[in-house]
Amino acid sequence: MRTELEIERKYLIRMPDVAALAAMPGCVIWDVEQTYLDRGADGSSRRIRKIEVGGAVKHVFTRKRRVDEMSCEETEGEISPEEYADLAKQADPARRPVAKRRYRIPYEGQLLEVDVYRFWSDRATLEIELKDESQQVKLPEWLDVIREVTGEDAYKNLNLALHVPMEPIGGQA
Repeated sequence: MRTELEIERKYLIRMPDVAALAAMPGCVIWDVEQTYLDRGADGSSRRIRKIEVGGAVKHVFTRKRRVDEMSCEETEGEISPEEYADLAKQADPARRPVAKRRYRIPYEGQLLEVDVYRFWSDRATLEIELKDESQQVKLPEWLDVIREVTGEDAYKNLNLALHVPMEPIGGQA
């Protein structure tokens, strides 16, 4: 397990052309199912992920403790399928698993992570990890950004497992 500070910005975007994303140079596609576990004794969020990349499957455990709006202390590491199954027994019964397809695309020295969820047909999210909170974000013109949602609890995956925001975007239902 490694522990590091995760600093990221998150944006709500209109549903992109996923075929165009997949065709971008360097794009790697992850099919992710993440399950949130009961909170840690220190109040941290805990999750397990099953990630399929090009037919290979890996299992990952993550513990996050929020530091501020953009940053959290993250401890993460690969676990065995047996550990995954054992931890799955600690799933938070109030939260459903979150399934998404993640398009990881290098762009101007950044890694764009576009998450397309099964529960939305009109929107997706974009995450960009930063080296520090003052780093400038370069948003590509080919993504239609609705707004930044970095500080909005409703768009954290932990909360998407509880409730999916469905407010109209740009006049759409």
